[in-house]
Amino acid sequence: MKKSLFFQVLLMANLCLCMSCSDDDSVNEFDSVNTLNMLNAEHGRTLLGESDIFITEENNFQGISFSLVELGSSKGLGKVVDPKLNKERMRKLAVLPGNRYQIFDEDQILKFPSGKSAMQLGSFYYQIYVASEIQKEGENIGAVVKFAPKIHQRGTEKSSCRNRK
Repeated sequence: MKKSLFFQVLLMANLCLCMSCSDDDSVNEFDSVNTLNMLNAEHGRTLLGESDIFITEENNFQGISFSLVELGSSKGLGKVVDPKLNKERMRKLAVLPGNRYQIFDEDQILKFPSGKSAMQLGSFYYQIYVASEIQKEGENIGAVVKFAPKIHQRGTEKSSCRNRK
């Protein structure tokens, strides 16, 4: 009897551990997510949020005062990712369905003599996910992009993501 109860408790504990751990990118930590049909420069030049990021005719994201960091492939917008300021920020990156990116206002980023970068207090960034291409008569004319409203630096204004512990 004691042996049977011991194994039942052990089984339940093991199941709880297996179900509580997950690295699933499709988990959404954002209070709200916007979906935007971004048309390229030739078909309307849609801008993302309050940034100057648009899609070129060559199917690249491009910014003038905003830059991008590619986070890689994902199943969705996923979890809030801390700003990747010290990865190479680009003014132009390919629009790849299934990939996540971060977008930064270069005017809000400080560069230190050590080569490291930091965001100013009160500044924000976007985390975006390219869900799919927009096709018209076999031609790529843009992309369906999911993004969280402005993500503020921790300890500053109200965040667009749920509290993290």
